[in-house]
Amino acid sequence: MADSTDDDLKTLRESVRAVLTERGGGPADAEDRPEGFDPGLWTLLSGGLGLAGLGAPERFGGSGAGFRELAVVFEECGRALYAGPLLQTVLALDAVTHAETVDEKLAGDLASGARLGAVAPGLPPVRGRADLGVRWSDGALTGEVRHVVGAAGADVLVVEADSGELYFLETGAAGVTVVPGPVLDPTRRLADVSFDGAEALPLTGTGGARRLRCAAAALLACEQVGAAEAALEAAVAYAKVRTQFGRPIGSFQSVKHQLAEVLLDVESGRAAARGAAEALDEDDPELEILASIAKGWCSRMCTEAVECSLQVHGGIGFTWEHPTHYYLKRAKTSELLFGDCGRHRTHLADLLGL
Repeated sequence: MADSTDDDLKTLRESVRAVLTERGGGPADAEDRPEGFDPGLWTLLSGGLGLAGLGAPERFGGSGAGFRELAVVFEECGRALYAGPLLQTVLALDAVTHAETVDEKLAGDLASGARLGAVAPGLPPVRGRADLGVRWSDGALTGEVRHVVGAAGADVLVVEADSGELYFLETGAAGVTVVPGPVLDPTRRLADVSFDGAEALPLTGTGGARRLRCAAAALLACEQVGAAEAALEAAVAYAKVRTQFGRPIGSFQSVKHQLAEVLLDVESGRAAARGAAEALDEDDPELEILASIAKGWCSRMCTEAVECSLQVHGGIGFTWEHPTHYYLKRAKTSELLFGDCGRHRTHLADLLGL
């Protein structure tokens, strides 16, 4: 799939959408299950469709595709508010397979979905500051990282330390404490992870921490595009059937203009997110610039798209039974994850020398 055609990508999108539409995997699964996702659906997605290892080389049990294909997958996950461990496992697998010395057994387990990963990249550095809370000394990690996606259910963790390198360790290792925290978005479980002399292995290699930060920003931006598109489509559908003063509210100029502006923003976000994803495949020297553009734009775009959908739906959009509030919670959480808009824009200004 490394040279996927547009038809290949369309088929991939349709397959993922069909499974997520039929099996759910969103808010209901997150709230009803202690692990926060449907294990059976995860097995189907990771093993049956091969999504966990989609971007990994075939020699490590992957499909040999890349981030161009993953961008399509994560747009669909965003549309469905998928609550499973795909994002964090894909990111952990990418970090492991780009290390100088690859643990092939670990890579294969992550690619098959047999083991779950979690990642704790640092925020994009600004004004020369990385603000990393984990220290590396004498082969061990000390410190704390907060709000790590899926850490409570993960088997392995990839973390960035103050040395500027990535390190790998088991979440159940001595000196590692994982504490689940309260969340706004029930479809995305977060936890704080502390290290007290926890032994870890360095993952030195091409890109390292820089690549992990950019990959996290790019894939999350793709997710935000999918969620925003779903919110927009719901708003347009409702505007066609909801009447006021004897006319569909979609015929009112103010509503049409608002939805049209959201559409332009979503398509701009799609271009930015896919551009960042493809830059990862091509080792583009401007990868950091493209990743920060994507995350900085898509974060606000997604939130504003969902807020627009909420306004168009009116009173029904505020009810607990309507899914819009889940999209708003996902948008707000994703806006802060891996660096908020302000952080990425300041980082972007640093990169451009502004």
